Amino acid sequence: MNETFLLTIAGYGQAGNDLLIFPAMPADKYHFADLEKIRIVTPYNRGMERDAEFGIPFETPSVVYMLLIRNTQKDEVPVGSQLWVLKPLDQIERSP
Repeated sequence: MNETFLLTIAGYGQAGNDLLIFPAMPADKYHFADLEKIRIVTPYNRGMERDAEFGIPFETPSVVYMLLIRNTQKDEVPVGSQLWVLKPLDQIERSP
C-alpha cells in the first residue's frame, strides 16, 4: 500500500482516550475522509497503525483539518514522531 508523509508531530493534547495532534493540516492542500488509516513512526523507529479522524473545526482563522488519533495516549506518540496516511498522494492532494 502506498503511503504519504503528512507531518512531524510538534505537539498534542489528550482528549479522553484520543490524541489531538498539532500542527493542523491545511484543508486547501489536502482532502481527507472523516476517518483514515495512518502510520505513526516514532523517533525510535517504532511503527504503529491507527485510525485517525480528520475534521474541519468552525472556529479557526484558516481552514484546517484537526487530527484526532483514536484510542491513543500521549506517552505512545512522542513529539518528533512522523505521521503518514496510508494512501498515495494523488488520492489526498487537492487539484490547484
